[in-house]
Amino acid sequence: MRFEKGVSKAPIGKGAELKATRETLPSVEVKNKVIWVNPSLDAPFNLKVGEPTRLGTFLSAKIPGDKLNLEVKNYHGRSAMLGRVVFKEKTTNTNNPQIYRDIDLKGIGHVVLTGWIGPVQKRAKGEAGGILNKGAALQDMGISEIFHEYGIRTHRVIAIIELEEIVSEDKKVSIADAKKLGMISEGSLPVVEVRAFGTQARLMDAVNQSVSSEKRNILIEDARLLVAEELGLDIEKFSRDDYAKWLVRTVGKNLGLMHQHGYVHKYLSMGHNITLDGCLVDFDSVGKLRGSPADAYYFGYEDDYTDASSALAAFLKDAMGYDNETATSIMDEYRSAYSDYKK
Repeated sequence: MRFEKGVSKAPIGKGAELKATRETLPSVEVKNKVIWVNPSLDAPFNLKVGEPTRLGTFLSAKIPGDKLNLEVKNYHGRSAMLGRVVFKEKTTNTNNPQIYRDIDLKGIGHVVLTGWIGPVQKRAKGEAGGILNKGAALQDMGISEIFHEYGIRTHRVIAIIELEEIVSEDKKVSIADAKKLGMISEGSLPVVEVRAFGTQARLMDAVNQSVSSEKRNILIEDARLLVAEELGLDIEKFSRDDYAKWLVRTVGKNLGLMHQHGYVHKYLSMGHNITLDGCLVDFDSVGKLRGSPADAYYFGYEDDYTDASSALAAFLKDAMGYDNETATSIMDEYRSAYSDYKK
């Protein structure tokens, strides 16, 4: 695709191979306006608050017209990849600034499976399928910026786009009409969140048996190369063993810092919200301990720790091919890092 500003650089890692194996679903632009843009990122878009953007898009296979083909994965629900382009923060206080490459859109409709767009339907509890509400997007943005300041590796939000329409079957429907038709709740304020990752791929994607072993191996190798390039290391000397140890150590550090500052994620099981380059992501569920052990979030520390540990161990054995003894030894890096940074 063509970005709205500038020309994309050659993707790092295995971006070209990932592009060759991607699965896509079409989307169409709907009426929208940008309501927030991250001033800290040198992202490849010309986005202005109060103005529309082509990134205000919604999945549709039936509406004719110019389409954006978004890359989709099973179990990623309401998010899809827009493209890959390398960029960094405008300013940074670290010697090794995090590199961003994968850009995705969240709140663009319901990806049931890679070849199936589901309808927007109001649920008994929670948001309608495929919809991201403004409050959840603002929380995700705010937490990601706080975590970034704490030194926790995470995604960053590039922009938030308020939708004035969504898509139902073969037509565009205004938000007001969608509420009248009962598609979304009366208090719903649908938005699209534009997010930046190193790699958007999660631990879960690398162990997903519905994906070919070849593609899963490409995801892992992509992450290894991405991390090596980000850290300025010789990719030939940064082995898969080095990568595995770095990954579990980094996740342990992230989790330790998060808990040190009183935050609980509550949704790290299965590795869905841990990326292959060691980021904690998706923060609609995040809460903060208010100082009392009686606080419900207090008991979430152990759940976070156990869930992340289980997801990492499964990744090491099922995706990386380590035996139990070796995986247990590598996981010592996770336990040690968590203990060091939780203090």
